Amino acid sequence: MERQGQTTSTTWTGVNRLAWHPFNGQILGIYRDGQIFKWGPMDDSHEGVMQEMDATPSEITISGVGSIFATSDVKGAVKMYNFSQMVLIYKFTSDDIITSIAFSSDIQRFFDLRGRYCNVWEPNCLIRLSDSGLDMSEADSRSVTSSEWERKGSIMSDRDDILSTSISFSTSEAHADSCPAIILVETCVRNQQLVAYAKDYATIEVYDMMHEERHVIVRSSFGMGVGQLVLSRDGDFIAYSLVNGRIAIKSLDLRSSSGKIVTKVALAEKKSIGREVIRQILLEDKSERIFISGSAKIQVLDVASGSVLAERTVYPHPKQQHGAWEIHPSDANILLQFTADQVATFSWAILESACTLPIYRSQRSPDDGPAPLIAVETLLPSYYPQTQLVTTSSEESNMRALAFLVLDMSALLDQQEEGTNPKGSISAVAILPQTATHIKQSVGLLPDGRLVFLDENLWVCTTQLRSASGSLGGTDNNNLMRHFFVPHDWLNSAGMMLCRVQSDGTFLYPSKGEMAIIKSDIGTAWRK
Repeated sequence: MERQGQTTSTTWTGVNRLAWHPFNGQILGIYRDGQIFKWGPMDDSHEGVMQEMDATPSEITISGVGSIFATSDVKGAVKMYNFSQMVLIYKFTSDDIITSIAFSSDIQRFFDLRGRYCNVWEPNCLIRLSDSGLDMSEADSRSVTSSEWERKGSIMSDRDDILSTSISFSTSEAHADSCPAIILVETCVRNQQLVAYAKDYATIEVYDMMHEERHVIVRSSFGMGVGQLVLSRDGDFIAYSLVNGRIAIKSLDLRSSSGKIVTKVALAEKKSIGREVIRQILLEDKSERIFISGSAKIQVLDVASGSVLAERTVYPHPKQQHGAWEIHPSDANILLQFTADQVATFSWAILESACTLPIYRSQRSPDDGPAPLIAVETLLPSYYPQTQLVTTSSEESNMRALAFLVLDMSALLDQQEEGTNPKGSISAVAILPQTATHIKQSVGLLPDGRLVFLDENLWVCTTQLRSASGSLGGTDNNNLMRHFFVPHDWLNSAGMMLCRVQSDGTFLYPSKGEMAIIKSDIGTAWRK
């Protein structure tokens, strides 16, 4: 007799997935039409489970002791079944496509892979099974024997009947709001109400803070990851690279009558053209050209046609880093390249270096040993005139350490505005040791010269770097101010590097797949 919710398949449709029971030799599988079945090769017994019409299972796995099996489908749902009774006992759902599923060895946890992250579940049904103390493999084995004897019309003894008893659970359901992690964050130079960010699994979103609207710009069904991301200076274009090296650009229209963002493809490369790993991309002021920094080549492309306008081969050198790039703040035809030792200017037209100024830093003591190899990681928002905040990394004793530099750019920018060839050097602003010890992650420079940073306890702090005369550096430690703190479970080490601050003091940080936006007194707390 069939139990409620079960059916016996009579039409062969082919098999999509198979899983062996660890002890009794039976086979679990999924037919191509989505039906789940259990088959005994020894006696040709067969049982099936009727599936919901809107969810076709794609993966199946069985626990190590054989008492429970689970399936997953393309809509992100996981279902758990009692093996002996073939009935659904638990269901939970999440929003992303599942690529693999597995039980833990103690059957207390269940794992699923979705893109680049893994969920760990602890359903109550698994904990109750573990706490029951029954040897479920023996129970299932006896249950199979019981089914065989029932089919032969035999009568079970009291002892066999007890051993064949299995635990039943009513079906329960849970939903998890698991979001892929944010891996890239980009602010907009001239429109501080916009922020763009990319997530694992190739999703790009733009958040409009003025209208409190989130717009999905890209959502890849193939899971091709995003490598780099940039907003144009006015926020009307967005460009991104995929991990396969291809570049794509879309126009953004936030003023549509429907209230929704309207996007149009401006450029979509069909193949990578020998740049290898893309490290950074920049859109020209009018978004007519795009600059691409690759590990093998740097290029300037025409957005309308996709043709290469300028190209330069990168020759790797063990002591030379690729650095980070930025558009000149007063001359949009010039690119600035920041490395650990120098700042160089390049023209968009031919990608030739026009001038180079060294960066002057305090000298290391000979007792400190050889200087580590320093690389520029990223350029952080710097709203104070003629200043650039730079995040650097170095390796000592196989340990990677992050640091930062505040660069006084006046030697370069002033002379260029006067039309003279820049001379001298770029000065790194000295930070007092008693202040530097509190800085865990630098975030940005405000228009009044204050440095925004996270301290060792994840307090968002500011300290004034501008002296009374207007120059940077030389201030005391009394102006350090704590504003608010971020809970430790809201922000991990990767998220700290993605924190940003806007010119009005709005603080942005990624948390659990979402972008947190905090408006506080940071922008108005210091007016001297």
